[in-house]
Amino acid sequence: MSSLTSFIQVAMPQSEVIILTDPVSDLSVHRNRVSLYPIQGEYSRDKLMLQRIRSCITFLETRLHKLSQNPMDIIHYIFTDSDIAVVDDLGQIFCDHPNFHMALTFRNNKAQPLNSGFIAVKGTPDGILRVSFSCKRF
Repeated sequence: MSSLTSFIQVAMPQSEVIILTDPVSDLSVHRNRVSLYPIQGEYSRDKLMLQRIRSCITFLETRLHKLSQNPMDIIHYIFTDSDIAVVDDLGQIFCDHPNFHMALTFRNNKAQPLNSGFIAVKGTPDGILRVSFSCKRF
């Protein structure tokens, strides 16, 4: 986990890293701008991919609620698996492609078509709602 946060903080030094995790995980984080966000769920091996998507949805729905209280506080979100190395500023995709709401990785596997390896979400109310709606369909 330390390597992941290091990659992110070097490539995108203004980023806040939020680690979505199982509440029973024994993770400790002692770095600036890194926090844990425990989400209750079913983290068994056969349900892990689906739980990751559900955790993203839960997290985004809490952010949508906070955004409704402060509409000018738009923050874009990038979800990655811990085995992905971030080597460039991914925030640039939000500048280069202002009309997109989400970017996902897909698999050619009908049982699990959505891969949680990389998900980028535009932090506007419309972007968050679209992503939540789309991900719930899986």
